[in-house]
Amino acid sequence: MSVILRHICRAAASVALLYLLNVPLFLSNPLHLPLLFVLGVSSYHVAFLGLYSLWGWGLLGGALLLGLVHPAAGVAAGFFGGFVAAAALGGGLRGRLLSLALYLLLYAALTNLLLLVSPLAPYALEREDVPDPLHAPWYFLYYFAYHLAYGRFVKPFPLWTRWEKFKKA
Repeated sequence: MSVILRHICRAAASVALLYLLNVPLFLSNPLHLPLLFVLGVSSYHVAFLGLYSLWGWGLLGGALLLGLVHPAAGVAAGFFGGFVAAAALGGGLRGRLLSLALYLLLYAALTNLLLLVSPLAPYALEREDVPDPLHAPWYFLYYFAYHLAYGRFVKPFPLWTRWEKFKKA
């Protein structure tokens, strides 16, 4: 499989994971269940990091547990924990710093770009707390850029390949 096709598949998996994680937000109002805000904030990080590392899933679980104590603490953990989990994708000190710097750079650039182009797309929902289904192509390009940059510079292995290596050992 070519490198570009591999990243296209991973970006599609990230978008599918993003929308699957946000199903509870589509079904109910987070104002009635503040823990859903934690899920919404964490889902953007977990949709990318969860494909490569258990740290992404640990981020989601830890943020949800902290959200039980106080929703604001869970939201903060879900947001800032994504950057900590991104650092875990690199190997060694230089790799971890490169991974963190790349994630911060991509997050700032791509999120601002997403904010600029999303008003150009139609809206299916009038809610800002969930990713709009009509914006899936924008999210696909968002995650494709993440996977392409990480595949080029950091070279993390997806979870399913790590599981295969673990089973062989």
